[in-house]
Amino acid sequence: MWKVSPVALVFLCLVPNLARSVEIKNVRSTYGPYGAVRADKKIMGGDFIFLMFDIEGLKVDPKNGLARYEIAYKLVDNRGKEVVGVSKKTPQEINLPLGGDRVPGELALIIGPEQAPGNYKVNLTVTDRNAKESKNTEYAFEIVRPAFGFMNVLVHAGGVPGQLVKANFGISKMTLDKKQAPNVEVTMRILDDAGKDLGPPIKKRYPRDLPDGINLQTNNFVQEYFSIYLNRPGRFTIALDANDKNGKHQVSVRIPLIVFDLSKLAIEPK
Repeated sequence: MWKVSPVALVFLCLVPNLARSVEIKNVRSTYGPYGAVRADKKIMGGDFIFLMFDIEGLKVDPKNGLARYEIAYKLVDNRGKEVVGVSKKTPQEINLPLGGDRVPGELALIIGPEQAPGNYKVNLTVTDRNAKESKNTEYAFEIVRPAFGFMNVLVHAGGVPGQLVKANFGISKMTLDKKQAPNVEVTMRILDDAGKDLGPPIKKRYPRDLPDGINLQTNNFVQEYFSIYLNRPGRFTIALDANDKNGKHQVSVRIPLIVFDLSKLAIEPK
């Protein structure tokens, strides 16, 4: 049986990065940067997929404290064929003032409305330029046909009291009547951690509240946002609901929101 001497064990503990190499962990699709994790992996054509992930094990230059790395990605279909025009490389150079060898990674991928429905993968590669080594992983998801629903949802997952947060989103593919008009009601509510409504809902009705100059026949899409004033700490849910009365379709999105209590973060005097 192989044995490791106590001296070797002590040496390994003192030099934790000796055998450490770059890794990609916790890959997830979110509602934009700093957003909560999306509940499903179905993306409509015309929407975007935003991936967040953790890069660990980076080699930090001891001379200047810089980590140098590159994030590269490409989109492939279920046959492994690369989708032309959907690839990118982004070299990064960053100081790590909090120490460690970990940084957050992100990428945004716009799905064209003409992209064929089906199963796809984002092929993600991170290269540690200091250590000259790479790690690869994949994120699988499904592109579905454009339909009535929410798209381009961007909401921060957390904040602090006194902050103003915007819930940005779009409504697509509304059913138009014989006069080429929609009949849609959009509702936003804030729920507490027990699922109870907090205050009256905010509503938009189309065509009454359609932006000036919009033509749904040429671009059946409306961009909206609601402002949320974070007046107290707690755990909440942003509830988005839309009812297409012409097409008899209803869609919903639920997004968690945490407001942190800064008074509990005080450092006790020694």
